[in-house]
Order: sequence, then structure tokens, then C-alpha cells
Amino acid sequence: MIRPISLFLITCILLADYLTATIVKGAGVLAIILLVIIPVVAIVLSPKVQRKNYGIEILTFVILIAWSMALLMFGWLAHVKLILGENFLLVKFGILLPVVLSLSLLWWLTSPIKSRIAWVSHRLRCDVFLLFVPLFILWGVRDVVWRYYGSDASQDAMFIALIALIIFSPIVIRCILCARELTDKNLTQLLQQVARRAGVKKAKVLVWNTHMLLMNAFAIGIIFQPKTIVLTDKLLQNLTQKELVLVARHEFAHHRYWHLSFLIIGMFCTILWTDHLATLFQLDIGAVTTQLIQLLLVIMVYIYLSRKFEEQADAYAVADESASQGSEIVLQDASHNMSAALCAIASCSNISTDRRDVLHGSIRERQLNLESLVHCPLNAIPIHQSVKWIKIALVSLLLLEFVI
Repeated sequence: MIRPISLFLITCILLADYLTATIVKGAGVLAIILLVIIPVVAIVLSPKVQRKNYGIEILTFVILIAWSMALLMFGWLAHVKLILGENFLLVKFGILLPVVLSLSLLWWLTSPIKSRIAWVSHRLRCDVFLLFVPLFILWGVRDVVWRYYGSDASQDAMFIALIALIIFSPIVIRCILCARELTDKNLTQLLQQVARRAGVKKAKVLVWNTHMLLMNAFAIGIIFQPKTIVLTDKLLQNLTQKELVLVARHEFAHHRYWHLSFLIIGMFCTILWTDHLATLFQLDIGAVTTQLIQLLLVIMVYIYLSRKFEEQADAYAVADESASQGSEIVLQDASHNMSAALCAIASCSNISTDRRDVLHGSIRERQLNLESLVHCPLNAIPIHQSVKWIKIALVSLLLLEFVI
């Protein structure tokens, strides 16, 4: 659920933390051009390019690049500190304010639905709030504890706050997205049966109202949290019941195999071992280069695990569909129905089946994987064995780090 705009914003802010905040002569004028003039020009041009392919995406990119240049090259961070002081939380808010205002105006003028307020609210929730609400909570905890108890205590407080956020993340996500429980009783009962087959008890199914703009589904909730799946309104509207059940099987597979928990373990192991190796080779853990390499490795591990977990969830969906029909092998019909569901999602989202998604791969690749499973025994699906060894490796690395 972390969107490209959010990733871009947080990456720039993290890079800015390692730069010396100085005001260069003449940089103020350039910062104004980048933060005000260029966004205004982009916003003025938006009605003319709105109907052109990728017109709005290009203007969004221009606004983001202009903001990043002002932040990283022309002293916007120093200007913010000069105005707001050294308050960590206020500085981060001041850094983001111009780009968020510019994007909000762009989204307002180019709204694809009648309710402009609803569209801007939707984009802010997806592209800003989902990532930055938790981050601002963490930053706020660190800032307050650092002021009263020092830097060492602030690190411990941030870790405790992070654990608390992870525990309460389903509530936070639900509030940000304004998701509501599914009201269709018949469909709810059907999906609850799917959940029970996946070994998930007391599952929750939420509906995210995207004003018929997004075809999406995802799972939230880790070890001790309610196992929840979120379906968008457009997904419910456009998929057949059979396709919808297969999508639900895919999402409940993430809970069945503890994918969300192992994603966290994988990233945590990467951070621990990069710190350990940096210390072993006498590298400065706080150096910019070391921090960037660590961040890159965490992202790479996250992408690798996501790809594997998505493949396993697809495999479980068709295997469970086949098993529900009394078969001991993956049926052609089950594979075809899952492929049809993926194709419908691509079609309704107006994306090519060959388009590669960083975390999921392309729809076409997933369809080919599903075809390769046809006639495979349910107890010998290759991806299940691969993921089992990945989990064993992650747990071993975690335990080994504490032993060392």
C-alpha cells in the first residue's frame, strides 16, 4: 500500500537529514521558483493536458522533482529551520507543506469525479497519510523523549512506539482509509468460509470506498491482530463471485502463511545484519553511504520477499479452489478462473498485463506461473517448499544475530 509518491517523499526527506542545512546566496530565489512558480505553471497547464496520456503524471513528476531540488540543492531545509526553529516535527511538516499543497491543488483541478473534495481526500489518504501519519507519530515520540530524556532514551522510545504502531496498524489503516465492514451478509458468509479453509478464525472483511477508482485487495494484521482483508468497491463491482472468492483466497493466504510477519522479520534481519557487518568491517554505521546501502538492501529484501509471497498466495488460491472440488491436483478450471480475475483487474484498472509491478511482477508473469501449476499435486507445489526454506533462513538469521 506504500505508493510511489510516498516513497519519493520519504526518500528525499531521509537524504536531506544527512545534508548540511545551509542557506547559499541566491538559493532563496531559486527555492521560490521551484516551490511556487513551477508548481503554479504546472497547475495552470493541468486542464490542457488532463486528457492526454500521462499528462497529469508528468505534471506530478515535475512538481515532485522541483520540490526535491529545492530541498536537496537549494537550502529549503535551512529556510524551514530558520523560520520554525529546530523543532524536529515542525521542520518535517514545513518541508512537506509546499509539495502537499501543490499536489492537492493539482488533484483538485484534475478530479475525475464530481466531488473534488472526495478525490483530494482520497489521494491524500493514499499518497501521503498512509505513510506519514505513522512516521509523524514516531518522529513526535522521538522529539519529545529526546528533549526531556536525551538521545539514548529517544531511540528506545522510538522502538517501543514502532512496536505499538505495528500492533495497532489495522486500526490506523482502517481509520485513514475510512474502510467499513462488508454489509452483504451472503457474501460475508461465503468469504468467512474461505477464511476458515485457510485456517483463519474470526476474519474481518472491510470495504474501501474509492469512488469506483481502484481495483485492489490487500491483507492487514499480523500475529496477534485480527486477520483482515480489505476489498475496494470497484473490485466488488467488477468481479464475478467466483473471481472474487479466488481473490479472497489469495488474500487469506497471506494470513495463513504469516507473510506480513515474515516481511517485517526479513527487513529487521537486514537491518541487524548490515549493522553487524558494518561493525565487523569497522565501517561507520552513521555514515551517509552506509545508511544508503542499508536502505537499499532493506528495499531489495522487501521486494524479493513480496514477489515470493505473492506467488505463494496465487498458488494457494488455485490449490484451495481445486481442493474444494475434491481434486488432489491443481485443476485447469481453477487456474483459468484466477487468471481471469487477474485479467479483469488489469482491464478495469486500464493497465497492460505485461506491465511490471515492483512488488507483484506483471499480470502476465503471474498467469504463466498459474498455468505451470496445472496438474501439479496439491501437496507438491514448488513455491511452498521454496518459501518454507526462506522462512527457516530468516528465523535462523534472527536467532544467530542474538547468539553472536
